[in-house]
Amino acid sequence: MAPTERVVVLCDGTWAGSETKTETNIFLLAEMMGLDKQLYLTSTSGQNIPHKDTARGIKACYFPGAGLGGTFLEYLFNGATGHDIDDNCLEVYEYIVQHYTPQNQQSPQPEVWMFGFSRGAYTVRCVAGMIYNCGILKRRKNGHTVSANDNAALTDEEKALCRQVYWIYRSNDPADHPESPRSTTFRARASHNVGTPIKFMGLLDTVGALGIPYLNPGVGLTFNEFRDTKISTVVEKVYHAVCIHERMWSFEPCHVLPAKNRIGPQFEIHERWFPGCHYDVGRHLFQFFPSGGPGATIGSVINGLSQPVKPNLVFADLALKWMLESIKEHSRDELISNVDAKIKELVTNMESADDKYTGNGDIYSNLLQYGPLGSVWGTLVDTLKQFEGSTSNVGSDVIVAVSALQPIAEPLWKFARFNFHLA
Repeated sequence: MAPTERVVVLCDGTWAGSETKTETNIFLLAEMMGLDKQLYLTSTSGQNIPHKDTARGIKACYFPGAGLGGTFLEYLFNGATGHDIDDNCLEVYEYIVQHYTPQNQQSPQPEVWMFGFSRGAYTVRCVAGMIYNCGILKRRKNGHTVSANDNAALTDEEKALCRQVYWIYRSNDPADHPESPRSTTFRARASHNVGTPIKFMGLLDTVGALGIPYLNPGVGLTFNEFRDTKISTVVEKVYHAVCIHERMWSFEPCHVLPAKNRIGPQFEIHERWFPGCHYDVGRHLFQFFPSGGPGATIGSVINGLSQPVKPNLVFADLALKWMLESIKEHSRDELISNVDAKIKELVTNMESADDKYTGNGDIYSNLLQYGPLGSVWGTLVDTLKQFEGSTSNVGSDVIVAVSALQPIAEPLWKFARFNFHLA
């Protein structure tokens, strides 16, 4: 019997991708499914990395996080504001449309599997909302539905229709609501006739409960809000890992809750709390400036004067282990080969972990040293605090110098303790 056809999308978090060589839990899942790690390591831009395994019925694609693939300023701006979230959603939806091609009317419908971390989790939930609103568009050639083996690139007309789907999803017009007559007619005419195309959604700490902030010229910050924070009937199983120790307002968890019509034994939602902060659960090692791509020259200089944020790998392994166990439970044909061995390896790593495995811990009490030029500012603040209250034993010239710097020491110290995070 032929394996179940599966279309898999894996969306990473901000500044995570081949450009920065960050091996997050989303990347590790992609690698376990067969993604070419060498291609990932040798790529110098934030490009998508596809993988196809015909024998196992897998068509997968790894999508890097927000902020990559652009200039130095685009890296900072898009990473900080999520300004490119629209493009991220469109890329993922277009990939699904391109590769969701059933063998025939009698064969089982393909399954869509979605995985995301941070803004990548926000992205896949938005794409699920697009599918709930408008379905998965059917591709046609010469008036006929495209065959299962035809995964040619989308035409300009098809891309324009995908963009229309996105703006219908984002619309506040009641006529564009998923249950409206217009949306129902749209799905019947333009999309595949399948009620629950998304078999599994694996999420690592979705951000964006309040929306993704972006700059609206002349207005200021506005928020690219979820249109549907609840999980609809287009998704069968949902597994969401949420971190206990995160305390950033912008990382407030966006919980998964069922929609009112999500009734039936096939529908499951599992949300579990894990120890650690946002970057721990996702296994996200990062710095604030680019280490690859067009902005690497400037970024490498500034990063050399900053501390990297290092995740706790024990917490990261724990979240990944849970996700692998969940995938194993619901995958009729192995989505991940030798999954039991991979789970066992994670357990061994956790049992044998030493102090170097546990990362930075909670960075928010001393955030300044992890931000831009953190080593410089951190050293300055530490020096000034050492002098505080102990100037009686130093020369008058030192006292004068410290007094001159004192006005900036207190603001720097307060900033270091302020819960602010660009990602």
